[in-house]
Amino acid sequence: MKFLSTIQVLSNKALKRENLQFAVFTPFNILANYKSPLSGALYANMNQPYRVRIKSKVKVRFAFALIALAIGLYFLMEVDFGFKEDEVKYGQTYLLESFEQRSSGSYRGSTSTTYGKFKLPSGKIISSRIYIISHNGLYCVAEILINGKVTHYQTLKYENCV
Repeated sequence: MKFLSTIQVLSNKALKRENLQFAVFTPFNILANYKSPLSGALYANMNQPYRVRIKSKVKVRFAFALIALAIGLYFLMEVDFGFKEDEVKYGQTYLLESFEQRSSGSYRGSTSTTYGKFKLPSGKIISSRIYIISHNGLYCVAEILINGKVTHYQTLKYENCV
């Protein structure tokens, strides 16, 4: 009988959790014994295998890193990289007659846009969207200057050309 109780004690000891070596736990054991840079910061209790606790000094470091990142992003947003807003002005105005007009719009005709071709006094042919109805067949066309350079032309009210 004493032999049977000894076997029973040994079998209970062998079946305890810390003595089991399943293939599932082998990678975990290898990783647990590996000394990585994070092993000093993170620790896990073996009786709580799914919970990883972070030491308070690491929490403080994370907090300082987050605050430093926020301050850095704030100053990065405040830095002037030399970008400035475009300066948009009207340039020379011309009273011109359109020699060709074309309409464009959506399939159902809900939006329709009219473009006209004009010939400047210099002989240059330009195209502009027509916003205003003509005055005796003449349109007021103005240069649009962005940072001092002519980018496109736009029709204006007749009173702006006179």
